[in-house]
Amino acid sequence: MIDTSPFDGLLLGPLPCPFCGNTAHVKNFSVLHETPAFVAFCETKDCVGRNSNKAFQTEERAITAWNTRAPDLLAEIKRQAEVIQELTLLLKEPVLENLDD
Repeated sequence: MIDTSPFDGLLLGPLPCPFCGNTAHVKNFSVLHETPAFVAFCETKDCVGRNSNKAFQTEERAITAWNTRAPDLLAEIKRQAEVIQELTLLLKEPVLENLDD
């Protein structure tokens, strides 16, 4: 996972929803304000991000968790394919030259 700084949540606020791209929101769902329960979520109807139910004790932690994204898997697959291609080319090169000398 790509982790963001705890300060990012304060400075940037929640990033757009990773599922639909719409604005995300943070609300305190604590009962009678006894224990804080901040949740970041998407308000778009039928969006997967709307069902976010992980609560945090601070707004900053809720935003930081929401803003944490998995790495770009397609970019990583392409990078690994390039490494494999380079290694394949290296393996095709002669290992020992001038064996007759």
